[in-house]
Amino acid sequence: GSRCAGGLCSLGGKTYARGIGANSPSEILVTLAGPCKRLTGLYGLDMSAFRSPGSCEFIVKAGEEELFRSAVIKGDGKAYPLDVDMKGVREFSLVITDGGDGPTCDHGDWAELKAEYEDGTEEYLSDISDIPAAEAAPFSFEYGGRASGEFLSGWVYDCRDRELEDRTVRTAVWSDPDTGLEIKAVVNIYRKTSGVDWTLYLTNRGGKNTPVIRSLRALDTRFYPAGADRTGTEYAAPDVPQQPDAAASSAPVLYRQEGSVGMVHFTHREFMPLTDTLEEGSAIEFGTGDAYSSSGAFPFYNLSFGNYGLVTALGWTGQWDARVENREGRVRSSAGMTVMNTYLEPGESIRSPRVLLTLWKGLPEDGWNYFRHTMLEYIVPRYNGEIIREPVFDMCACFNETNSTTYENEKTYIDSIVKNKLPFDVYWLDAWWHKGGFPDGLGNYGYPLERAVAMDRFPEGVKGISGYAHKHGLRIMCWFAPEQLAEGCLLAREHPEWVLPAGASSGCSA
Repeated sequence: GSRCAGGLCSLGGKTYARGIGANSPSEILVTLAGPCKRLTGLYGLDMSAFRSPGSCEFIVKAGEEELFRSAVIKGDGKAYPLDVDMKGVREFSLVITDGGDGPTCDHGDWAELKAEYEDGTEEYLSDISDIPAAEAAPFSFEYGGRASGEFLSGWVYDCRDRELEDRTVRTAVWSDPDTGLEIKAVVNIYRKTSGVDWTLYLTNRGGKNTPVIRSLRALDTRFYPAGADRTGTEYAAPDVPQQPDAAASSAPVLYRQEGSVGMVHFTHREFMPLTDTLEEGSAIEFGTGDAYSSSGAFPFYNLSFGNYGLVTALGWTGQWDARVENREGRVRSSAGMTVMNTYLEPGESIRSPRVLLTLWKGLPEDGWNYFRHTMLEYIVPRYNGEIIREPVFDMCACFNETNSTTYENEKTYIDSIVKNKLPFDVYWLDAWWHKGGFPDGLGNYGYPLERAVAMDRFPEGVKGISGYAHKHGLRIMCWFAPEQLAEGCLLAREHPEWVLPAGASSGCSA
């Protein structure tokens, strides 16, 4: 009963729990379980979505044959009856046009659509996609040596929506009655863009340790290209020219990027675009090689099915991997933490990477722009209501002195920037500013900063150099790496509960 503008479908002053609403131009491909004799229901312009009048035509077609076409409806908000002879087809499209005057305010609804099969049985189209929660879950994991698909349908399931001005927040919870493990998915369904994201939270609500939890894939789902031989309601883009490479091959295409090799050993391959054709039976695996989220691979990828597709993005500060596979007419996309093999004590909770999916139509370049729109509208951080802009130019000079970096030589670099009128926005203090330098001082972080700073080299602490930078119109940035700790550092001593031992009771990671 939902519409792309949010809320339930509404026609003639009445809302409908069964239905789908979309702005023109739109096309929805429907594949039924058997030959269809008759399609009945309602259609019309939804005036509760946009108060201004629009104009649309409603069409039901099988292939190129039109089975039904309405007159052009102009913003009256009425519910019109639909009764179509379906001539035994299994697959058909529900089309909404712009009525010839553009898509402004053209929000059309299909409501209470019911298929009457040739064998006499009936089925509401809204029920076709009602699949078990275990199959609907777009994630997977192993629990006690079993795959989640084997048991998740037997867990207690609850799902609730909360409507906000700019999104629907859906909270889905799976609870194991035997061990007390709870899987909570917090989903944001965005109104202004075609994006949806979710984060998983795993909590032990029981009284003893959980069985072992392994191989958590925050994303693990299958996509059926429009026209695939399956039962269900699927997205199909309107008539948009196919991209050249997809037109030459019916195989899906994966667009992704190299990451950064980092550690100042930069090469010409930094963030280089990569294109992979997913022929039947093929799979592409990629991910980071270490603890950095964009080292070796970038955590965004774009899957194209010709003139429509989706962009996947992972929000995670650590190591991850992904696999995209084309097998038996469906594409499986999975991504998550590279290594997970743990259990939860009573009351403990962990979270997954955040997954963002952005649907698009047109060309892959359009897909990236749909994704950017979602990021800018909903994801990127803001300060005082304004998007925080990354520094366009930054200056880091301490690679020359490394652990001999001092306030005095940093000051001379700032003086040089000012004297030569160099257009830097930010002055960057790299890894050498804290006690012990790099790498022996990794983990010497804390407040007040005087406890962490190498005061013999920076007698006024970081404040001395930051104040000097601010005086000359520069912002300041300090490098630190919380994922790497040296033995005996402040974090390891003061917060051992935050640290995974590297062995031999070292109290640190290495």
